[in-house]
Amino acid sequence: MKYNDKQYTGASDGSQHPAQEWLNEKFQLGLAFPNLPYFIETDGYSITEHTAIPIYIASKYGPQLLGETSEDKANVDMIYNILQDAKKAITQPCYTGSKTRAELATLCQEKAEIFQPYHEYFQFLVGDYVSHVDFYWFELIQLMNCITEGAILKNNQWLNDYNNRILDLTGVRDAAQSIENLTFNMKFAQINN
Repeated sequence: MKYNDKQYTGASDGSQHPAQEWLNEKFQLGLAFPNLPYFIETDGYSITEHTAIPIYIASKYGPQLLGETSEDKANVDMIYNILQDAKKAITQPCYTGSKTRAELATLCQEKAEIFQPYHEYFQFLVGDYVSHVDFYWFELIQLMNCITEGAILKNNQWLNDYNNRILDLTGVRDAAQSIENLTFNMKFAQINN
C-alpha cells in the first residue's frame, strides 16, 4: 500500500512547537473528527484515531490481519487493548519525567513479560500467523528497546526471536530501516529523544 507520511515536526530550531503546524491545518483537511494520527484514502475517505486506522486498513487490505476465527478476532481485540495500556504506561512517564530511565526499563521488562506465555506457544500473538496487533507490539518493542538501550532484546531471547520474526516479514525490515532515525516521542518529551 502506498502512502504519504506527513510528520508534524515544528521548526528545526525548536522555536515552533509541532502542535502549531498541526493546528494551522487541522480544520482544513476535511476530517470528521480532526485528530492525530489521521488517514486519508485516495478516494477521499478519511479516518482518525490510532486504534481505528489500523483496523480499517486491515479490514480493507488484509482482513486476515483481524483474526481468522471468531476466537482469534476476540483475542486480537483483547491483546490490542492490553498493548494500548502498556504503551500508555511506558510513554506517559517519558513526557512527565515521573520515572527515571532505570525505572522505565524495569517497567518495560514487566510489560514485556505479560506476553511471554503467548510466545512460548505461538509464533505470533494470536497463533502461527500475523495479525495487526503484532505490528503494534513490534512498535512497542522498538520503543522499549530504545528506552532500555538495547537491554530488553539482549536479555530476553524469546522477545528477540519474535522481533526477528516480524523483521523477516516481507517489507518490514526495509520499512523499519527507513524510519530508524525518527524519535518515538515529540521533542519536548523528557525521556527518549
